[in-house]
Amino acid sequence: MTKTDQIVRKSLKYDPLTGNVVWKKNKQNRWGEYGHRVESIAGNIRSHGYRAISISVDGKNREIYAHRIGWFLSYGEWPNQIDHINGNKNDNRLENLRECVHAENMQNTKTYITNKSGFKGVYFSKKAKKWVSQITYNYKSIYLGLFDTAEEAHEEYLRAKSEKHLFNPIPRK
Repeated sequence: MTKTDQIVRKSLKYDPLTGNVVWKKNKQNRWGEYGHRVESIAGNIRSHGYRAISISVDGKNREIYAHRIGWFLSYGEWPNQIDHINGNKNDNRLENLRECVHAENMQNTKTYITNKSGFKGVYFSKKAKKWVSQITYNYKSIYLGLFDTAEEAHEEYLRAKSEKHLFNPIPRK
């Protein structure tokens, strides 16, 4: 067991039903003010949406995401990568977490804000004056064809997704 493992087990508690990681004991700073209190939710939500918890290991601060700590405290091992099934980066309930590899995690991404078609895997080709459908599989972009409407292109994307993305065959908006 590493020092990080010991500190996490000693300092933090995880509730798999709520997804909250809380402090087990009070911590005071050098001026006697409380840095955190018992049972208070640990960490802060960062700009990318994940809750990060700062712990000190050998005098060095280290940030660990709450979902990783929850997984560790539940299963006793650190995950390679965690996917939030519903896409909410701050929903750390155990039922919403699953271990995965990067390629699987990428199957469960939202439609990018810059997407103008409104459909994942679909964009308009000015050159062809048609809608293009494509999917990424095993880190490669696969061309699925040209279509008259964005809806037709999306239908083709959904067909390919159900075939290729077995980890997460249903797209999220």
